[in-house]
Amino acid sequence: MLSDIRRLLMSRAEMVSLYELANHFDVEESVMSGMLTHWLRKGRVIRMESPCDKGCGGCDKSSDGEWYQWVVAAQSSTLISLSCQS
Repeated sequence: MLSDIRRLLMSRAEMVSLYELANHFDVEESVMSGMLTHWLRKGRVIRMESPCDKGCGGCDKSSDGEWYQWVVAAQSSTLISLSCQS
């Protein structure tokens, strides 16, 4: 299932909510969160509490919850260089 999660996240240009991932794979959110931990540890996925900080409720991205996105190579090197500067 980890490969299926990877394929789904890689196919999306935008972040995907934990809720959407759990529904797609028909598992509990806690189970999906545990599986995503594998990709988080490898640095292949990033997690955000909300991809939108406006909180206006005008889109589905302003809702509470966890959001995930696959890290492409360019993002990965940028994230590494930013973390090394701190």
